[in-house]
Amino acid sequence: MDQLLDMLSYKYGLLPDYIVQMVRSADVDTLPIVSRRLLATSPIEAILPEKPPTPQSLPEDN
Repeated sequence: MDQLLDMLSYKYGLLPDYIVQMVRSADVDTLPIVSRRLLATSPIEAILPEKPPTPQSLPEDN
């Protein structure tokens, strides 16, 4: 979790509190999804799901 926050900070700079809270409260299944989205997505809002993603909305692993 701290590593993900560090990567987000490196890419986007100082993170808003709500982003930090969303990452810290993410469940174990959501963290790998967020990590993959970090590599493929530009706007930070597109990285963190507001609700748990459905299997259809997950990016495919390459």
